Amino acid sequence: VTAKIAEITGTQAAYIRNLEFDKTHYKKLVLEYLNKFSQANSKQIEELLLVKMPDVLTEEQKIHKIKNLLQEMSKTDNTIRNIGSRGKNAKWVKNLD
Repeated sequence: VTAKIAEITGTQAAYIRNLEFDKTHYKKLVLEYLNKFSQANSKQIEELLLVKMPDVLTEEQKIHKIKNLLQEMSKTDNTIRNIGSRGKNAKWVKNLD
């Protein structure tokens, strides 16, 4: 759905809710959380990001996207690391600069 169609059909709010934020936005939220609270488990990260994901995605797709984001931040960006175990017991902290 384009913005023009949303305007014609009166579904502008739904259109905006279904827009996906840039990955950078989600990463900034995770880093802000870790700056304020030092660490976060997987459930806390999910609680932070699930409501920010577009409504068009299923809950399962949103969780998968969050897992991929955390892996990218950990392995590629090297901005966070897991100091816990894997999966639901992961404990994420910010890497020291």
